[in-house]
Amino acid sequence: MSDDRTKPGLVVWTTAGLALLILYELSFEPAAWICSRTESKRIPPIYLPFEHALMHPTRIRDALVWLATIGMPSGGRVELLQRNMRRVICIDHDPPLVRTRGVNLGID
Repeated sequence: MSDDRTKPGLVVWTTAGLALLILYELSFEPAAWICSRTESKRIPPIYLPFEHALMHPTRIRDALVWLATIGMPSGGRVELLQRNMRRVICIDHDPPLVRTRGVNLGID
């Protein structure tokens, strides 16, 4: 019976999983903050799961845009390369705006 008490239960693992998901989403802000100050402006591909949310007008997109523009310099911009590698999602600071544009990667 003492073995059952020392093993982490479903509640512990569920809580840990939810905490990691929340931290992942909140890490988007520092990534955008850093990328907005670099020459390439590209957010790392680890944030590709946000692509779908950024392409559709929802509260989740509004929250991601708000997170991305916190601390971004005036006139700043960040870009997330889409999975098809032919378009980027741009998040602009002034005004807070999400748009897509084609990108020339030199690939035929």
